[in-house]
Amino acid sequence: MRAEDYRLYRSQTAVMAAIRQAVIAGYRYYLVATTPEEKVVGAVTKINERHRVLISPEARRARREAGLPVASLFLGPEPRGGVWPYVLVATRRLEGEEMRSVEGKRPLQWVAWRKGTWLPTYELRKDPDTDRWTWHLTQDFYRELLEEALHHTRTGNWPKLVAHLKTEEHPVLRPIALHVMGLYGRPAHETTPEEWEEALLDAIAHRITEKWDRYGAPSAARDPQGEGYIASFEGPGDPVTVKAETKRKAYQEARKLWIKRLLDEP
Repeated sequence: MRAEDYRLYRSQTAVMAAIRQAVIAGYRYYLVATTPEEKVVGAVTKINERHRVLISPEARRARREAGLPVASLFLGPEPRGGVWPYVLVATRRLEGEEMRSVEGKRPLQWVAWRKGTWLPTYELRKDPDTDRWTWHLTQDFYRELLEEALHHTRTGNWPKLVAHLKTEEHPVLRPIALHVMGLYGRPAHETTPEEWEEALLDAIAHRITEKWDRYGAPSAARDPQGEGYIASFEGPGDPVTVKAETKRKAYQEARKLWIKRLLDEP
């Protein structure tokens, strides 16, 4: 296959599904990069010459059976700003490439066009409960979406809130629109800003309750090794211990960190 015949995916969803399937199939090393739009054919040609990313399925099987590395290339559905993003995945680290493991400390992050550039927006992680590879929004983008939605709600800017929810790159907020419909029994666009605010608060309360059941709440007790008190919790994330002069202060600080983690966790 020539670089000119490379198969383009029609949407972000299609590209991300293909990347996920490749990781499931054993392509556990990755490199995310970009190339100028006018040089994309040359870039694909060069990558293929070095790593054979355009070979047939039969040739891929033969390389794996021979113990050789196998690689695949996924271009974004379209260039933006004169730049085309891509991800190179492989069954092992490729010579001459700075590749990372999807199972390492930095998961595979795929990009989206926002704020006038390609920014990390989605990350692929294995769900500890189901052991399935799943796409999530990056924490920075997730927080950005919620903060923007809450700002439009507090200021009563209904048109911007609706536009925010309809944006294709903001899938995390669509469940909130469905939550509004479920609470009030009518289409989201027929509800008031006050009802939206109530629905957001209800959604946040639901999230805290759900995570509380999963991780448990912080606890506080006298510090057995000295003066004062300690409060701690086991998750989400790494375990945390807080020390303070009073039991109330220790518990308040631990609870604040705990709730922040509950809301930050995708």
